[in-house]
Amino acid sequence: MVHRLLSQLIIIITHDCNLRCDYCLIDKRKNKIKADLARKAIRLFFNINKKNNETVTIKFFGGEPLLEFLLLRDLIEYTEKKYPKHTVQFYLSTNGILLSDKKIFNYLRSKKNIRIFL
Repeated sequence: MVHRLLSQLIIIITHDCNLRCDYCLIDKRKNKIKADLARKAIRLFFNINKKNNETVTIKFFGGEPLLEFLLLRDLIEYTEKKYPKHTVQFYLSTNGILLSDKKIFNYLRSKKNIRIFL
């Protein structure tokens, strides 16, 4: 029996947000995770789960992750290319405003393994 040590990886893409909701507790600094640090976290996550044949989960949070769409897309593509034998389910937490951008919307719609949470 294989025991998973980690069932999911959560990556905070950025603390920045395009809204300023009073109830939100996120410190809205304009910083973002460095791509190499995020890839390192992904590699470590898969190294721990290398014998796991079950679906693994990577969640993207923020602030508003879609403010860093190119980084988000890069991390998804990196994961799918580097770990094609794993079934990966991506989750994206968003306020939905940037889904009106056709490039973002069409990319997310083309990916069958991304679930969006508003």
